[in-house]
Amino acid sequence: MDVNFRTLDLNLLRVFDEVMAERNLTRAARNLSITQPAVSNALRRLREVLGDELVRRSGAGVEPTPRALALWPTVRDALRQLQHTLAPGEFDAGVADTTFLLAMADATAAELVPGLVQIAEKEAPAISLRVLPLTTRDPRRMLELEEVDVAVGYFPAVIASLAARGQSGVGVAFETQRLYLGQYVCVMRRGHPLANAPLTLDDYCAARHLLVSFSGRPYGFIDQTLGALGLPIVGAPGYEADDIIGTLAARAQTPVDVVTGDRDLFQLVEDARGVRVVYTARGMSNLEDVTDAVIGERYGIRADQYADFATLRGDPSDGLPGVSGIGEKSAAALLRTYGSLDAVMAAAADGDPGMTPRVRAKIGEAHDYLTVAPTVVRVAVDAPIAVASTRLPEVDAATRACGAELADRLGLGASMTRILEAMSGAPSA
Repeated sequence: MDVNFRTLDLNLLRVFDEVMAERNLTRAARNLSITQPAVSNALRRLREVLGDELVRRSGAGVEPTPRALALWPTVRDALRQLQHTLAPGEFDAGVADTTFLLAMADATAAELVPGLVQIAEKEAPAISLRVLPLTTRDPRRMLELEEVDVAVGYFPAVIASLAARGQSGVGVAFETQRLYLGQYVCVMRRGHPLANAPLTLDDYCAARHLLVSFSGRPYGFIDQTLGALGLPIVGAPGYEADDIIGTLAARAQTPVDVVTGDRDLFQLVEDARGVRVVYTARGMSNLEDVTDAVIGERYGIRADQYADFATLRGDPSDGLPGVSGIGEKSAAALLRTYGSLDAVMAAAADGDPGMTPRVRAKIGEAHDYLTVAPTVVRVAVDAPIAVASTRLPEVDAATRACGAELADRLGLGASMTRILEAMSGAPSA
């Protein structure tokens, strides 16, 4: 069989080499820092390219075919030569004099750096450690630009994205490792009035707080602009903007229009409560009202099934690969039959005769991805937020003057003009 080397994904050879060395898919996946389904997917793709089964299941592991045994020495030698060319030297901590840049929050540094310094003094006495402030929940850009060598923090969305990419067989450029578990706590002075009773959300929000600011400012430009216009700022630790929107929509006693270009928010649509999405992806001159009927006609599912649907089908804009071999129609059919992603996974695990063997196998291979991905897609509707009023403030001459001054000083330009026009044209209640 002729192999088109120009289109061959060389990452498949790394997976092949590791599987041949370990004779076990799970151990190979661990060594490569990807999931076992991703290893299976890579082998499937390489089988299709080479026209050979390559490995067969044998007990708790796999046994190679004669073709695989013939290929392996050449593949391994080529990979080793490439590795030696690109990274000729091994790191020797005892003689290294490298400076390592670590990004982490001050609280994390207080927890980890003292012990790290003690270890470095014994095992790598000539290295230097520099700790930089971590001010993002997604440090991949800092790492790609080599601004830092390691980022330490809480990155749930990043880890879910990396797991999804690994499951799809896409190369993952970053490694992650759990260092410890922590939780948020509320600290107050001894004898504080709130220390004598259970702490409620309203009491917490009404209390005075100590702010630690990396920039030195007590607030950011966005906070300053919204505050000057009298617009409330709503958020909660550990929750993204989508979660805040979802919570406000769930609490609303009046019709709600969610203006967005993010399809994930289709899951909030609920005609019975007057919640719809005004979809902006086609431009502000071509807005689309998304209702239950629109979602049913377009996708063949209910709005409350959209998160599960997106997980199964995949969504490149969110870095979701979906389940290999499960397209839009198959995902919709599964949800119409079983109702939810959890039910689909349970049916596959139980060998439901109503599900074809091929689909059961696909769902099983994607188990790790399907366990993680919903945490990225599903929008929370119970974020712990408090909003005094959802009414827009009136725009008077003083507000316009303040807006003009901010627009000039901060370079907001037409953005300030549009928000003032929107506020002026909105109903007062």
